[in-house]
Amino acid sequence: MIAIGWMGCRVAPPARPAPPPPPDDLVAWAERSCACTDLACAQRVDAELAVAMPRVDAAALLVDPDLAAVAIAAKDRAIGCLHARGVVPMGFAPLAMASARAFAAQQCACRDRRCVTAVYRFRILRFQHLMSAPIGDRDRATLIAANYQGTRCREAFADPAPVPSAAEVPAP
Repeated sequence: MIAIGWMGCRVAPPARPAPPPPPDDLVAWAERSCACTDLACAQRVDAELAVAMPRVDAAALLVDPDLAAVAIAAKDRAIGCLHARGVVPMGFAPLAMASARAFAAQQCACRDRRCVTAVYRFRILRFQHLMSAPIGDRDRATLIAANYQGTRCREAFADPAPVPSAAEVPAP
């Protein structure tokens, strides 16, 4: 008679992915995006981005050039990595839309042409770089509305003013 016994072999449970980084740590998001080696991981990270990005302070990114430079480089790197895994990274769309709304609000907070010109002139490039992310049709309407609002606020001041210096850009 042969006795066959169970040896107590255990199969290790599948590894759980690390928890998502804080929303405002775009460098960590880029690292997480670039760590993906397959489509499923990239899709999961993109879905996590869509949840986290609405909590990023887009207004602060428009105001602080150093913070914006780091965030824009990280966003662009993450988008590139996700694209490389076959994903169109829509997860950054909420950040793009928040940037559009913040840019319009900063222009509309001005009470004279000098202020609105300064905000527009010294923040437009940061806004454009933050906006450079894939967006869907639904987000296009938000973008158009925010752009229209900002344009209306800029055009509300009829008399031209001298071009302000960077030091005259108001804090939010």
